[in-house]
Amino acid sequence: MIKFENVYYGGFKNVSFELNGGSVCKVLLRSNGDRAAFLSLLTGVNVPDSGKVFIAESDIGALPEKEKYKMLKSLAIASAELTFISNLSIIENITLPVKYHQGVKLKEIENRLVVFYEVLGLDKEGLRGYVLRLPSTLSSEEKQITALLRALLNNCRIIVYDSVFAGLSVDLMKRMLTLTMDYHFRMPGRVSLYISTQEHTLKDIPDCTAFKQTDEGFVKWTS
Repeated sequence: MIKFENVYYGGFKNVSFELNGGSVCKVLLRSNGDRAAFLSLLTGVNVPDSGKVFIAESDIGALPEKEKYKMLKSLAIASAELTFISNLSIIENITLPVKYHQGVKLKEIENRLVVFYEVLGLDKEGLRGYVLRLPSTLSSEEKQITALLRALLNNCRIIVYDSVFAGLSVDLMKRMLTLTMDYHFRMPGRVSLYISTQEHTLKDIPDCTAFKQTDEGFVKWTS
């Protein structure tokens, strides 16, 4: 479902790897610049200087914009750097994509949020008050939880976790990892890809393929 084939771009030299349906993978990147470049290649925002990037067997960089947009509906990115619409509540921020792209009703969204909250071990009674708040009132950890929830609500076949565990307490990191692994197995064939520049945030991800960026490309990595 994700394949990099001899990709050269910026700091990436001859990068090749493939993730089939059902895969869990973690990738340790060398810098935030490389992390941003990796995401831009994955989403077709930029194309490699040479080589190809495939999403679900389609060369994402070669697709017409309309086809690319359609293809990317199968991919969600949970990013610690999510930008919020400041004058909209949390519930409005996290439901707009899934309501717009999938037409999911608010009640169904609320039911999904309750399940996610329970897996996180958070107080579901406080959920309603939380989702009515404005982004400016959230702590750093709450913003990362919100970014994660928004991505999970889309229920995509491919999900990329971009530094979602960075800066979190060990306890919250473990609970968020539990949620993402629970989510992975809820859809047969889902691909879950974790990327980060911080090794310690990736070390506890279980039973996965692991790659590390080097001058020679991506190499298998034992964390």
